Amino acid sequence: MSNWLDQLSLALESKAEEGLLRELQTREGGGRYVRIGGRSLVNLGGNDYLGLSGHEHCVRAVCEAAEAYGVGAQASRLVAGDLDLHHAFEERFAKFKHVEGTLLFPTGYAANLAVFEALADKGDLICVDKLSHASLIDGARNSGAEMRVYPHLNLDKLRRLLERGMDARRRFIVTDSVFSMDGDVADLNGLCALRDEFEAILVVDEAHGTGVLGKNGAGLAEYQDVVGKIDVIISTGGKAMGCLG
Repeated sequence: MSNWLDQLSLALESKAEEGLLRELQTREGGGRYVRIGGRSLVNLGGNDYLGLSGHEHCVRAVCEAAEAYGVGAQASRLVAGDLDLHHAFEERFAKFKHVEGTLLFPTGYAANLAVFEALADKGDLICVDKLSHASLIDGARNSGAEMRVYPHLNLDKLRRLLERGMDARRRFIVTDSVFSMDGDVADLNGLCALRDEFEAILVVDEAHGTGVLGKNGAGLAEYQDVVGKIDVIISTGGKAMGCLG
């Protein structure tokens, strides 16, 4: 069959027959209670763990920012879109996370791609927990470095991968803090020990830990008392923060 649209149609029909064709569910309204298909439902399918997306303080702050800056930065940060608002946020978020500095990205996915684009290259070794978010795996693959996946939470296998990778220019250990599908957590103390032993760079995605773990909600690193021992932490506003970025 030469018509590519016909080929796509057949592929979609096959997905439907297998029960694998996903369709968008149009939602009316936001917050805890929504309407889908004319039915009033409690929203348990989102990531707004703390209900901040509809909190009056957050809504008021967004409105005030829109009035002062408009609804967009009008350009990339490198051109003319580097706002004082960005810097104020980055400074406050760095204090919240107990880190040296932060850099804001539009999404967590963009941040995960950028981390490896900036830090890893051909000749490096990236060891990724098997259940890490797909964006971490995509970023590792796109970097040009050699990527190896170790069984979920298996630090013995990770150690063997690092031992075999001693000839690599740089070694990376990559993991989620809280694994979104299983709900279990990484052993950050064990990973920090391996990081020190093999002079690796430890990258931790705190997407599902930020806001809900630790004394001040800074994440699993705060909860497991390894703040300052992790080289790169990625957090997102799209989960407990009820926002984006």
